Amino acid sequence: MVNMQDQDDDAMLIAARFCSDSFSSVSLQQAQNGISYSLYARIESIGPLEAKGSFCNVQRKQVTLVDNEDKRLKFLLWGEQVLLANLLSVGSMLALDQPYITSSNDIAVETDSEICLEYGSATQLYLVPFVQHEEQVYISSSSSQIRHQGSRLSLTALTPTPRVSQVSLPCDSLGSIDFSSYPFRSFITDLTDKMTGFSLYGIVTDIHCERSAKKVIFYLGIEDTSGSILAKLHFVSSWYIHYKSSQILSIDKNVKSHFMVIDWLSSVHLRSLGRLSPGHSVFISGLSSNTSKKNRLEVSWFENQPGSSFINLSCLPALLNSSCLHKLSRLSDLSTEASCTYICRVRLDQVSQCHVNTDFAHSSCGRPAKLTPSGNLECSFCQCSCDSEVVRTLFLKIPVADETAKIFGWCSGPTAAEMLQISPDEFFELPEDEQFMYPSSLENECFVVALVNSKQPGYGRGHCIDLEDDAVSWEITRAQNVNNVG
Repeated sequence: MVNMQDQDDDAMLIAARFCSDSFSSVSLQQAQNGISYSLYARIESIGPLEAKGSFCNVQRKQVTLVDNEDKRLKFLLWGEQVLLANLLSVGSMLALDQPYITSSNDIAVETDSEICLEYGSATQLYLVPFVQHEEQVYISSSSSQIRHQGSRLSLTALTPTPRVSQVSLPCDSLGSIDFSSYPFRSFITDLTDKMTGFSLYGIVTDIHCERSAKKVIFYLGIEDTSGSILAKLHFVSSWYIHYKSSQILSIDKNVKSHFMVIDWLSSVHLRSLGRLSPGHSVFISGLSSNTSKKNRLEVSWFENQPGSSFINLSCLPALLNSSCLHKLSRLSDLSTEASCTYICRVRLDQVSQCHVNTDFAHSSCGRPAKLTPSGNLECSFCQCSCDSEVVRTLFLKIPVADETAKIFGWCSGPTAAEMLQISPDEFFELPEDEQFMYPSSLENECFVVALVNSKQPGYGRGHCIDLEDDAVSWEITRAQNVNNVG
């Protein structure tokens, strides 16, 4: 291995020598026929030290490489080769001359590619290390505006004497300023080109899905007090977040060698983001921004990126029973012009006007599952078949009142079951006449509820639940019987 200095000339020289092949051109069959490759890529991630073999006596490290076509391959180091990983760093450029090509199935590597790269006897490595740069960022406490130095420096005072803080933030390998380690709330008006790891708190104005064979992208419209923007949410699976957990299965202690062999299982779980609708308040971290070819600012979020999180604040279970998270409002305080989540204490009033329906919904997103002409159930929100992922759910439109006003609200799923105090299956099994009479038993029942305005501008019919009266604009996102509130 030749460890080069961080100089543009060195990078260009190595790139010219080893950019002859791309990852997409690598073929296992051709490699077995004696064809060699020269590759040049950026180190995207370096995995932890793994123990392999029957007695966990073989060490392995996985290095994820990405080339200029955004194709990814795993580069594996075995045994004593793992020491080379100490010279590698995320963001560095790595050239591989004559790497050994192997099948990913033969070595039990979780990857989308059929092949992996290994350090063979004829392999040579050349490294241009990434040295993290920092950029000065100005933050005005009076206006919450960010202005960058260098080519993007433009410190603008919105008040006569703003208080300005100056901090140094690191830049990633692509030159984006990394906000992930800085406790700062960004506003939409603060966003500029080349920012990464920042967070946004705002109100959902629109959401829809575009699905292709290889990726699932949801387009989320979000607004705060400073403006609005459209964010692209990239998921591995539809409306699910992947997370890993490890479980120790057994521990075998060898008394003579004083070593313990731990048999452990690492598994990947899926967590649904649940129902998300216009009017909901959300917190998203791990966002990135860049300027498109059309000179338009774009915001992206990748589910599998470190530091990425997505929280629907309007549906948090703690929202109702934690007084520090809310302030009680009256129904007369509700305004369709405001973008917030209201917490109100209400009673069910004139439940004879209540409308209850039970149907199947997609379990991951809570949206209705529609029967297609071919006889399959399909979720129009996720744009996928969901025959094996449906649950029976309740859809409810109900009048609620307090001493100041009365409104109609709608809800679905667990919130509807909480307000009706019956499960969807139990309600479905009731005779039709008992289903009709059942809501009358709930007259004057009191609840603490979370209310949001679901009729955001530009959000079309068909995204909300199917109700006879489309004029109902207030969604009840959470509900709790007052007898159960601590």
